Amino acid sequence: MTSRQHRTATALLLLVMTAGCSTSAPPVPDASPARLSAGEAPRLPLDGLFWSDQEYTLLHKALDILTSQCMDRSKVPMPPGTAAPVSRGPRAAHRYGTLAREEAERYGYHSPPPPAVPPPPALTPEQRTALAGTQNGRPGPAGTPAEGCNGWAAVQITGTTSYPVDAELLRTLDFESFDLSRHDPRTARAIDAWASCMEASGATHASSPDEKPPALRGTQADAEEIRTALADVSCKEKTQLVGTWAGVETAYQQDLLRQHGGEVKDIERGRQDQLSKAADTIGKAERR
Repeated sequence: MTSRQHRTATALLLLVMTAGCSTSAPPVPDASPARLSAGEAPRLPLDGLFWSDQEYTLLHKALDILTSQCMDRSKVPMPPGTAAPVSRGPRAAHRYGTLAREEAERYGYHSPPPPAVPPPPALTPEQRTALAGTQNGRPGPAGTPAEGCNGWAAVQITGTTSYPVDAELLRTLDFESFDLSRHDPRTARAIDAWASCMEASGATHASSPDEKPPALRGTQADAEEIRTALADVSCKEKTQLVGTWAGVETAYQQDLLRQHGGEVKDIERGRQDQLSKAADTIGKAERR
């Protein structure tokens, strides 16, 4: 049996299981394909609940201000600031594999080079302890908090010594919706159509469009890899794979959000509280 026949058989099996085991299988929500332009990354319902690049930048600017204030009070020199803008792009830009033709043409399946980041400044032992805290629970150099100025700053924003992170429930639901949509018969049929297109183009690939080919050689893409990546993008567009998959996953995410409505509201209230504290911190610092 070829890999394409295997995928078809799997899709048919899933259809039979869904029809014959409706009392025990999770409900399959109705879904409409997402309307996307070529190379466009979809936006899923959960995306707006994760920290955005702009929010992360705001939060870390406020944290740097608070950390600096803590260090100033203790007369420990603050190292140079590091609150550069965060730029990660759309969350689903690579969720279903390579989507952008320009990216495929330049990098194949390799990741674009990360932006240049200056090396962290060298810290004196006093600065390191003042920022990170002590191991014995006692105040640090010049009376800095035992949890360190970084930890103290985090408490002012998050209520804990940890910097803002996406809620664990959101990460769990994000993984669950992807897994459910990946094994949904509608997605399986779209993947099978994509695989047929790739086969017709003579391109080799991994077993699924969201996976990279099994062998990437060298630090840069060669001509064969770029040809395969471009065929991949074209086949996604021809078969409307991304719109189908994103539409299916959107339906699953909406269903999961309804199931966890109360918990999600609590997460959102916490997010807004942290953003409000960050904005207030920055506003007070700018008025000084």
